[in-house]
Amino acid sequence: MTPERERIGPVRPRPPIGASFGGRAHSHGTASDVRDQESACVRSIAGLSADDHVQFEDEGWDSRVYVVNRGEVVFKFPRTASAQGAYANEIAIMRLLDGGDDRVRVPVVQWVGPDLSYFGYRGIVGHQLGRVMESVSHTDRARIGSDLGAFLAGLHALVLPNVRVVTVEDEIEEFVRKFASARTAIEDEFTATERSGLDHFFGARLPGTMRALGGEPVTCHGDLGAYNVMVGDDGRVGMIDFGDLGIIDKSKDFIGFEDPAMLSAALDAHGASEQLREKVAIRALALPALDLPFYLGKGDAAGVAHCIDRLRAIVI
Repeated sequence: MTPERERIGPVRPRPPIGASFGGRAHSHGTASDVRDQESACVRSIAGLSADDHVQFEDEGWDSRVYVVNRGEVVFKFPRTASAQGAYANEIAIMRLLDGGDDRVRVPVVQWVGPDLSYFGYRGIVGHQLGRVMESVSHTDRARIGSDLGAFLAGLHALVLPNVRVVTVEDEIEEFVRKFASARTAIEDEFTATERSGLDHFFGARLPGTMRALGGEPVTCHGDLGAYNVMVGDDGRVGMIDFGDLGIIDKSKDFIGFEDPAMLSAALDAHGASEQLREKVAIRALALPALDLPFYLGKGDAAGVAHCIDRLRAIVI
């Protein structure tokens, strides 16, 4: 293997959507002996040479991740027993999707450790969409959205046993709890009138609208946005990181797309009803409240500012 292209792997330029209902936090520290042992394991299992580059990624809350030659191969090692158990569903959905289709690639699982102690897959080499979005034309954004929307229609129709279930009430609780946890930042950035508007939105308008629109639980990727979408050199897109897979209202898989052209094309290709579009719209307004505690915990001023700006749209 030779490192020829920019890595596209599990690095996230922003937090997972809503911290995946499990409460993610900022980066863990990993002892050097653990890192060295796991890197050696990756080299042995994948049959790497001394020239192959293994990069360690310590950002993930659930896993320690090793990226080989800029994404040609990726290995994940669980941090906790619960994360280890969750690998079963992540592996199952990737195998069921069998590398993707003509328009959307999915990584191909190749190595699974005893008792899910790790797993490795042939990754997707290209560019992470979140990193190159500014250079992607309006036309290509719409094409990418259309490809993803059509692919999601198939994903949402799949059935897996023993997958976590997230109800509409669970979603509401997460929105309200995360908004409350960022109260200090909200008080610093918004006027009393604006705070009253935000309190009404998260205390009444959001829950009421979500309940009125109801739920349509399907198999969702669970953390889909530009940070988990890849663009290959041939323009074909890829979808990575199925670790937050769940049975969730299908709107979940659309709220992470901030680009209007991409979102509109994805919903059109999926065959979205007006009800689904309303579900996506109300959740997208609230999404920054889920991300804000993550950025506050990391001390990421730019991330905090971005969330505050997006929350301001609620009270303008």
